[in-house]
Amino acid sequence: MSGVSEEDRLDPQATKVVLRRALGLARPFRRTIAGALGFTALTTLGLVLGPVIVRYGVDHGIARADGAV
Repeated sequence: MSGVSEEDRLDPQATKVVLRRALGLARPFRRTIAGALGFTALTTLGLVLGPVIVRYGVDHGIARADGAV
Protein backbone atom coordinates (compact mmCIF):
# COMPACT_ATOMS: atom_id res chain seq x y z
CA MET A 1 0.00 0.00 0.00
CA SER A 2 1.37 3.37 -1.03
CA GLY A 3 0.89 6.76 0.63
CA VAL A 4 0.03 8.34 -2.73
CA SER A 5 -3.35 7.67 -4.28
CA GLU A 6 -3.59 6.44 -7.86
CA GLU A 7 -5.04 9.73 -9.10
CA ASP A 8 -2.16 11.74 -7.59
CA ARG A 9 0.58 9.47 -8.92
CA LEU A 10 2.65 10.91 -11.79
CA ASP A 11 3.58 9.02 -14.92
CA PRO A 12 7.31 8.79 -15.77
CA GLN A 13 7.18 11.68 -18.25
CA ALA A 14 5.47 14.02 -15.76
CA THR A 15 7.98 12.97 -13.11
CA LYS A 16 10.86 14.02 -15.38
CA VAL A 17 9.23 17.40 -15.98
CA VAL A 18 8.75 18.01 -12.26
CA LEU A 19 12.32 16.96 -11.43
CA ARG A 20 13.77 19.20 -14.18
CA ARG A 21 11.76 22.11 -12.88
CA ALA A 22 12.85 21.48 -9.29
CA LEU A 23 16.50 21.28 -10.36
CA GLY A 24 16.10 24.53 -12.27
CA LEU A 25 14.69 26.22 -9.19
CA ALA A 26 17.57 24.87 -7.08
CA ARG A 27 20.26 26.10 -9.51
CA PRO A 28 20.91 29.43 -7.72
CA PHE A 29 21.50 27.51 -4.49
CA ARG A 30 24.08 25.02 -5.82
CA ARG A 31 26.89 26.28 -3.57
CA THR A 32 24.65 26.23 -0.50
CA ILE A 33 23.44 22.71 -1.26
CA ALA A 34 27.00 21.50 -1.92
CA GLY A 35 28.19 23.08 1.33
CA ALA A 36 25.37 21.50 3.29
CA LEU A 37 26.12 18.08 1.80
CA GLY A 38 29.83 18.55 2.52
CA PHE A 39 29.27 19.50 6.15
CA THR A 40 26.83 16.62 6.55
CA ALA A 41 29.49 14.23 5.24
CA LEU A 42 32.13 15.69 7.58
CA THR A 43 29.79 15.46 10.56
CA THR A 44 28.93 11.85 9.75
CA LEU A 45 32.61 11.01 9.32
CA GLY A 46 33.39 12.61 12.68
CA LEU A 47 30.62 10.67 14.39
CA VAL A 48 31.87 7.40 12.92
CA LEU A 49 35.56 8.04 13.57
CA GLY A 50 35.11 9.36 17.13
CA PRO A 51 34.82 5.97 18.81
CA VAL A 52 37.62 4.56 16.62
CA ILE A 53 39.98 7.32 17.74
CA VAL A 54 39.03 6.82 21.41
CA ARG A 55 39.57 3.04 21.09
CA TYR A 56 43.00 3.62 19.55
CA GLY A 57 43.91 6.01 22.33
CA VAL A 58 42.81 3.59 25.04
CA ASP A 59 44.44 0.55 23.43
CA HIS A 60 47.74 2.18 22.56
CA GLY A 61 48.09 5.19 24.83
CA ILE A 62 47.00 3.87 28.23
CA ALA A 63 48.48 0.39 27.83
CA ARG A 64 51.96 1.76 27.10
CA ALA A 65 51.87 4.37 29.84
CA ASP A 66 50.58 1.99 32.50
CA GLY A 67 53.51 0.21 34.16
CA ALA A 68 51.30 -2.59 35.56
CA VAL A 69 50.56 -4.08 32.13
